[in-house]
Amino acid sequence: MNLKTNSMKTLLFFFTSCLFTYSLFSQTNCNAIPEVNFPGGRVILSFDGNVHDDDDIVALPMSVGLWWAAGLKDRVVQVEYNNHVCNTNTNENDGSGAGAGDDSQNMQSSASGSISRFGYNSGIFYNYENQGSASTNKMAAEIEKSTASNPLWILAGGPMETIWRGLEQASRGHGNVTIISHSNWNEQHNDCTGDHTWNDLKNKYNSRGVYFVGFCAASSNCSGPDKLGDQNSRLSASLSSWNWMKTSGHEYNRYIYTRNPFGSEKFDPSDAGMSYFLISGGPFNNGEKRSTISDFQKLLENPCGSASKPPTNTVPTISFVSPAAGSSVATGSNVSVKISASDTDGNIVKHRIFLNGNLVSSQGSNYNPYTISNIKTGSYTLKAIVTDDDGATAAKSISFNASSSGTTTLPTGDAPIVSVTSPSNGQNFAVGNSFYITLKASDPNGSIVKHQIFINNKLVDTDGGTYSPYQFSKITQGTHSIRAVVVANDGQTASQTISITAGDSSSSSSSSSTPTTTTGNKSPVVTILSPKNGQNYSPGALVTVNLSASDPDGSIAKHLIFVNNKLVDTDGGTYTPYKISNAIKGSYTLKAEVTDNKGAKTIATTTFTVGGSTSKSISSASVASTKGEATTEEGLTTEAGLAALTTEVEEAAFLTIAPNPVRDKTLHIFQNGNKFMRIVDLSGNILRKMVIDQREITVDLGDVPPGIYILIADSKSTKFVVK
Repeated sequence: MNLKTNSMKTLLFFFTSCLFTYSLFSQTNCNAIPEVNFPGGRVILSFDGNVHDDDDIVALPMSVGLWWAAGLKDRVVQVEYNNHVCNTNTNENDGSGAGAGDDSQNMQSSASGSISRFGYNSGIFYNYENQGSASTNKMAAEIEKSTASNPLWILAGGPMETIWRGLEQASRGHGNVTIISHSNWNEQHNDCTGDHTWNDLKNKYNSRGVYFVGFCAASSNCSGPDKLGDQNSRLSASLSSWNWMKTSGHEYNRYIYTRNPFGSEKFDPSDAGMSYFLISGGPFNNGEKRSTISDFQKLLENPCGSASKPPTNTVPTISFVSPAAGSSVATGSNVSVKISASDTDGNIVKHRIFLNGNLVSSQGSNYNPYTISNIKTGSYTLKAIVTDDDGATAAKSISFNASSSGTTTLPTGDAPIVSVTSPSNGQNFAVGNSFYITLKASDPNGSIVKHQIFINNKLVDTDGGTYSPYQFSKITQGTHSIRAVVVANDGQTASQTISITAGDSSSSSSSSSTPTTTTGNKSPVVTILSPKNGQNYSPGALVTVNLSASDPDGSIAKHLIFVNNKLVDTDGGTYTPYKISNAIKGSYTLKAEVTDNKGAKTIATTTFTVGGSTSKSISSASVASTKGEATTEEGLTTEAGLAALTTEVEEAAFLTIAPNPVRDKTLHIFQNGNKFMRIVDLSGNILRKMVIDQREITVDLGDVPPGIYILIADSKSTKFVVK
């Protein structure tokens, strides 16, 4: 009886919280159709699509299109896809139309097409096959920032293992998370030993406050808020039932129609029904549990604000007037920093100047030249960033120096750099093999904004600032060229072209490299860099698993991480370090398994302990405890907490920040044992680089937009939020 009473109280509290949130956050900036009744908060969309069933190839663009049409695009904080974690890099071709060809690549195409048409930030889309760790980190961060007034909804359109990993990594926020599923198959499906099902999630996280809305058979009473019927019955239909998309006056609807992977057999975007359910109210606000094709048509044909297509914004332009790039000025002179900036479809609303990485000037719409007074001898880098009234930014960097003669000329170093890291030039493959093309690219004085891959002079892949390795599928006999092109934020480009062969090596072009065949394939090499064998951590510490992996005659295609024989992380050709947050006391066996592009595997193991010694060094657990005793209900550190964090604790290495979330754009860092730090966003872009020589550092984040960021130091890393 008590359990039932407590459950009802919890449900009533959650329901009240959601309605409160609705009044604060659900309102859009345009006139949506009356059926839009979103209860507020943030949304994560999780899809499979890489194996077994092709419906997500069209369900992904349909879902993100619905959120855009409802005027709620900004509520979608993460979209992960290809999340069959035990079938990554599986070349499955079982469809027609948009389903013809490798399924995982078709999902990548649906994601790219959706980003360009609906204006989503590409940084929130995660291809789990090669961004597994990053996707888990993102999900965990979103869970941790969940509150009663800012809840999180996770729409589970694939197997449950990736959601389990996000819940496991998150240290708080579970009580304000709702997970929605409509498919019994998804809830029960597992492909490998150790992955988790819907019941596993409920058994562990119900008691921590996670609310579950799960599959309800059509023959059952599905009226309760925790039940949702399968969406196939009304949405999976004949192609003619969806013909309105084909003839729509809106290009984005015609695009969604082309992503149908079932040819003339049917049109099935059933997973998108969960999105409509939540958009129209969700479990506590009378959401439409069995949406129809007509529901989708009304919303997509009458998008928020009656826009015919998502608004586009032209990025502003910027250039330096003075000083000139590569110039030399006289020591002791006053240097006036003059820039020229414009925006063709709006106005510049912010001007920022950075000198050697430090913000020295932040101005609004009108820019008055910043002056470097009495300049000292040395080398300098200037970076200017402008922001327009739609939030788009442009950046430009130059280098110059100051000397007594004032005659030295420095190289500008503006051009970006790109190299193909795999495959290698001249490499030979067996006919029919598939492999990933990986790149290394950088811009000395700016950032990369576009990556392109050409195969035999045909454009096959375009990414934005973050590059996802492109899979070259089923190579045919002969010689093939691969050209990588990158574009920097100032418009400059760089490219590299390599040549590879398949089959008889005599068909290859002359190369200084000696092609090798698959006969006698050499196994890959893998070394666990951290944790070290026998290393001990304090309870609550962050344990980062770093690897070094290479293949002497090919490329790495897959990375697997096992902890105590349980698969915890799967990456493709590019490995993102796996992190164990808030480690608990005990002994651990870590196993890393890498597979090359020809199927050879190599395994490395190491052991470590948590709480296995009486070390007095400060741990992340003790820091968290100190912060917890001096924080408010919203997690903002009080002044007493700030004082507590500055207490001297031995001489061990440590790192913590306060307050978190950051207030007044000022970040306080308390540390010991670190020499270098950097602040990065969730896409890996570096915002700050710092050389540290103090225990307490204050960083001005006035130019950093709201979001989640990572502070990376020598000893550890930690996430923080800028509101």
